[in-house]
Amino acid sequence: MRDQVGGNIRTPGVHSFELYTNINSINGGNHVQFASPKMHGVSWMLTGITKDSTGAVLGSCVVHLFYTDTDILVNEVTSDPTTGAFSFLIGPNAGKFYLVAYKPGSPDVAGTSINTLMPVAT
Repeated sequence: MRDQVGGNIRTPGVHSFELYTNINSINGGNHVQFASPKMHGVSWMLTGITKDSTGAVLGSCVVHLFYTDTDILVNEVTSDPTTGAFSFLIGPNAGKFYLVAYKPGSPDVAGTSINTLMPVAT
């Protein structure tokens, strides 16, 4: 259940939060303004901060990175407990990605990004 516009996922009994990334965006974050062709010899990175629906940092979230075209899981990391920061080093194969994050607790919190995230060259 991905919300392609708002970047949030809402499930009964589960509170939502947003995933913020350090990419350039236009139209309120609905479209990504970056072209990342597949290139060898270039490393690509996607970084961000997990935050709750009020904008407060939400640390210790498990963040999953998926290829948009295939829905294949690329990797997973846990966001920093204090800052909510996370990063993925993708390697030479760029493309479109999306993120899904989850933090168990009372209440459980979950969220997803738009599915057109593009990493930046490092």
